[in-house]
Amino acid sequence: MSNILFIVCITLPILCIGSGCYLLIQEQKKRDLLSIVLISIGLAFIAFYTLPNVSDDLQRHFDVMRNYQNHSIMVIFYSGYSFVYLNNLIMYIIAQTNILGLYQAIFTFVGYFFLFKLILMIYDDLDIQNKNILIGMFLFIFCMSFYKTYILAIRNYFCFITGAYYCYALKTERIRVHHYLIVVLLLALIHPVSLVLVIPLFVDRIKNRKIQFVLFAGILFHYPILKLLLSLCPKDAFIYLKIQPYLNGTIQPYNMNYMILYMLLALFASFIIILMHKQESNTIKYLILYTILALSTFYQFDLIRRFMYLVPLFMIEPLFILLSEKKINNYFEFKKFKIKLTHILSIIMLFLSIASILATYANIIAYGWDWIF
Repeated sequence: MSNILFIVCITLPILCIGSGCYLLIQEQKKRDLLSIVLISIGLAFIAFYTLPNVSDDLQRHFDVMRNYQNHSIMVIFYSGYSFVYLNNLIMYIIAQTNILGLYQAIFTFVGYFFLFKLILMIYDDLDIQNKNILIGMFLFIFCMSFYKTYILAIRNYFCFITGAYYCYALKTERIRVHHYLIVVLLLALIHPVSLVLVIPLFVDRIKNRKIQFVLFAGILFHYPILKLLLSLCPKDAFIYLKIQPYLNGTIQPYNMNYMILYMLLALFASFIIILMHKQESNTIKYLILYTILALSTFYQFDLIRRFMYLVPLFMIEPLFILLSEKKINNYFEFKKFKIKLTHILSIIMLFLSIASILATYANIIAYGWDWIF
């Protein structure tokens, strides 16, 4: 690659992200949508330049797409990933262009656009009108989105972000239940883990607190329940072959930095739940639900890193409420000092953001971050 082309490729994402951030900090609300489009395009450029390692999910996606290049479209039904035909179709279309980087670029653009749009929707609905809070939320949630991991794991995180966006749209009656179910079905055809996005519908319809408790307890202790059910299945059954490897996983020492971060994030979620426990909000129920789900997968790193991703997504609305002094104005007393709740939350968010950056940096040092250049 020539030096001029290299400079252009590096400049494009910087210009997009930089101009998007500049528009975001302006007081003109009508520019907010354009700002998140530009930022998402910049992030998509970086994703397009990224090359996976052999062990990354993205590498397996590349292998499947290369296999699709010399076949008819019917290959999506018998090759690639089982039952996720929408994902296979997207892979097939991209494979025909021979520009495989489009796969992670498209998913990154759409995923981060939905993520930032979700933040903007909640901010506007709560009528906070404080750009400092909005910018702080953007930075915190972006750090909690684990950008490098998003690119290399792609499908799982994209589905959760899109599902959270439409879950909020359902809550605010922008869409109906059947629309939401269609979205979840389509997401399940990209990654089957999306089916956990149906659980909030059950939580909404179960008014009896005892039944809700049984549901949450079942989620928390799903490991022994699954172990028991799998012991009754034939060892060559599809469900046994799919689930058993996850139940036998272990936490490797080199993943401990992320495990510590996940535990701190879960503690922060618990703190928010305690502060908001008097609020009769479905969002708090969802935050409790997905925090329990994430913590229940502590036995397997690949699972906890997936489901912990849901926690910050359902943390956005209660965090906005707690950070806005118009909505709440609590103080914590420490001897002679009074500390604003907003200051405490801001310090925790800053600490978690720095921890996320350090964990990502450690990951880059250990595994690198290869680009096409």
